[in-house]
Amino acid sequence: MERLIAYLILVAVTIYTAVLYNSAPMMFFAGVEFFFPLLLFLLLLFQTLRLKIQPSDMERFLDQNEERAMSFAVQNRTAFPIRRLSLRVKFHNLTTGETKKKWVRSSLLSGEGKVSLPYEPLAPGIWQVSVKKIRVYDFWKLWALPKRRPAGCEFTQLPACHDISIRQGAEQAGTFWESQEYHPHKSGNDSSYIRELRDYRPGDSLKNIHWKLSAKKEALLVKEFGLPLGCDLLFGLSGETLSGELLEIVYSLLWGCRSLERSLVFLWQSPKETDPCFVPIFQDEDVYLAMEMLMRENLTTWKGELAPELPSRQIWLKDGKLARDGAPVADFSGEDWKEQLSDMELIL
Repeated sequence: MERLIAYLILVAVTIYTAVLYNSAPMMFFAGVEFFFPLLLFLLLLFQTLRLKIQPSDMERFLDQNEERAMSFAVQNRTAFPIRRLSLRVKFHNLTTGETKKKWVRSSLLSGEGKVSLPYEPLAPGIWQVSVKKIRVYDFWKLWALPKRRPAGCEFTQLPACHDISIRQGAEQAGTFWESQEYHPHKSGNDSSYIRELRDYRPGDSLKNIHWKLSAKKEALLVKEFGLPLGCDLLFGLSGETLSGELLEIVYSLLWGCRSLERSLVFLWQSPKETDPCFVPIFQDEDVYLAMEMLMRENLTTWKGELAPELPSRQIWLKDGKLARDGAPVADFSGEDWKEQLSDMELIL
């Protein structure tokens, strides 16, 4: 705006000088100065209409020590460069309610390019990144036009993971809970779930033949039933506030339990649901999904009347205090929770 006002003052001075001295060259320059901003405005309007902005693809889960490369892909479908493109970007944490806003400025040549967002550490949670304002400037920065905002993106910022000492106990507990998940490669005897259909082999039971499809294919097809996956360890969570420290503790404990290659179930009570949230964890990817679900739904104090029949092998984290089978193990409620976490020896 300051540049435009200064330019209008220059045009007014030129016109005043041309009229005062009755100078034809000055009148010509006044005309050029008068129509030049209009030409810039039309060119800027053409560029704005031919400009396409969309968020670049990024990872769904990001670790704290992982380099975050967030950017917006921009396609300038004109032959003219853009002197400045300004984006007002909003970061909103759905877990904690934290909000950050900042302006990002860049210049663009003709063709495809990108506007990179500067890196800054973000707290754990589900983050939404959206563009609230877009301004496109002409080459001389006299005009600025708004642009339609692109769709936002969402990612999960995982908490920091700390090394903890968890080792296998001498006792081996049997499976106490059968999930609704099935083994992806092995077959079982759960007739409610058909894992695959295969050709008949000598020795297969006639009860497992899929007679309808066999009649269609004119070949005997046998049903392979699913093998339910079970869990022999329970990790329960109860509390009022889903803080960054609590997320780091939970994330570290989940990876510690996962290092034993034991099947476990993670559960908590969501304030939105009447039934407890059960998340079976059988592979590494399930840890990420469990943290995403927890940060998206939040938690509340565990209600005893909703508690399922629990096995003997269980760990509970309530109000920052960890207990194994009802016996206290560690207290993370103080400021020295990191030291407590590193010094803890948990036997499962």
